[in-house]
Amino acid sequence: MHIRTIVPAFVLGIACMATTGDASAAKKEAPAQQEAEAELTIQKTGLASMDQFFGQVQGLVDRLQAAQKQLHQGSTNLNTALGLTMDGPLQSALTSLKDRGEGKLSVAMEGNKPRLKAADAVPANVQQGIDAVNDMVDADLAAVEACEHVATESEPLAEKAPGMVMKVPADAKGAGLKVTEIPAVTKKVKHNVDVTTALPDQARKTLAAAKESIDLVTAVFGN
Repeated sequence: MHIRTIVPAFVLGIACMATTGDASAAKKEAPAQQEAEAELTIQKTGLASMDQFFGQVQGLVDRLQAAQKQLHQGSTNLNTALGLTMDGPLQSALTSLKDRGEGKLSVAMEGNKPRLKAADAVPANVQQGIDAVNDMVDADLAAVEACEHVATESEPLAEKAPGMVMKVPADAKGAGLKVTEIPAVTKKVKHNVDVTTALPDQARKTLAAAKESIDLVTAVFGN
């Protein structure tokens, strides 16, 4: 089974903005993204040793998907605060907020965290946009930490996972399964192997997306 690359929707919007200037490709990709997210789930095999091993993977998958949802929600919240299309490109939302700020908005670093601030009083919707950007950056930074952890922890599991397929017959026999039940278990194990081997790359792609989001904020509002 091929596990598709999962990229948060707002990142697809960034890519479209950079290449075509609109979010049409992001909208077309949404159904495939949802299907891929469903595929990136560990299946129970009924074999204790297998489920114990792949259970570790599911924990990492859960953490990665939580980070991806936070990233998507951050961009959605910003668009909502500005009254824009929810799935619109991040760059468009940031540029819109900058224009509404009329030169009053800038980024200042607080430790390693860029914070968007206004030099003077701004309309309520602009302040809501500022708050949404800062919340999004917080989510981005949390995603960076989570994805670094997932990438590191999943690498050794991804290396070990392919060997689990060869263990199915012996483990199934030890568990008292019938010969006719082994193919179905093997299919699940192979699915889990695909998920596991795809996980490090998924984490690195989401990590890059989170960093790109932060960089975009500093690029749009930096002096």
